[in-house]
Amino acid sequence: MNEEKAVKKFLSDIQCLDPLTEWSKKFNLFDMMKISTMEIRHSNVLAWLFDPNGNHGLGDCVLRQLIQKMTEPTGAKYGEIMDISQMDLGSFAVLREYEHIDILAISAKEQFLLCFENKIFSKEHDDQLNRYHSLLNNEYHDYKKIFIYLTPDGDLPEKEETQETWRTLNYQEIIEIIMGSLEKQTLAPDVRMVIDHYVEAVRRKIMADTELEKLCKAIYTKHKAALDLIFEYRSNGAKRAADEIKQWCKEKSEEKKI
Repeated sequence: MNEEKAVKKFLSDIQCLDPLTEWSKKFNLFDMMKISTMEIRHSNVLAWLFDPNGNHGLGDCVLRQLIQKMTEPTGAKYGEIMDISQMDLGSFAVLREYEHIDILAISAKEQFLLCFENKIFSKEHDDQLNRYHSLLNNEYHDYKKIFIYLTPDGDLPEKEETQETWRTLNYQEIIEIIMGSLEKQTLAPDVRMVIDHYVEAVRRKIMADTELEKLCKAIYTKHKAALDLIFEYRSNGAKRAADEIKQWCKEKSEEKKI
């Protein structure tokens, strides 16, 4: 099929794009602010939700479910069982970028801390997991500690020795914890909107919504030639700017000005 026929076939079947409207036209606060793919912003939102004294109205619900998740016998290598109900979770402070650690939830009263390294669009570097582990062991040697390596798919840390000290958590589990907490509370409308938008952004940008993925693959398979052609000829401001700069340089060179 030549290019012209491929484009005509696609245009005659343009209604195949209608199901995408649900995703492409729907307003999302995080997409509008262009922060859906910024790792540091995700850590900010999670730290806010983990904070038992935050202004979200969830109290300690998210933190409690998180600790239960990370200490249940089937969910952790260590298999310890803790009586979470007896802990004063309101005594926890949640810190961002403490000694470069993404999120640190810590309670002096409970002598307990949770350390999070959040990796979405980047990889480990500079042996940071071992450094954070050593740092907190030295500074808080009497504390109970849980080191959590959070990635979209629950990937293991790169080094084998690090895998023994850091427990894995994926974003599907985080979303389940958040949604489970929402079921237990009645929140202010604006807070509920922010959390709903965040959950949707995570599902689309990090977890890859399976329904949307299947739909896009089906449309692309059906009209591959036309869509490849459209993408090839899409408006590209950077290329136009580069061409204009090259032309300017060529003219100045011919004029012996550069």
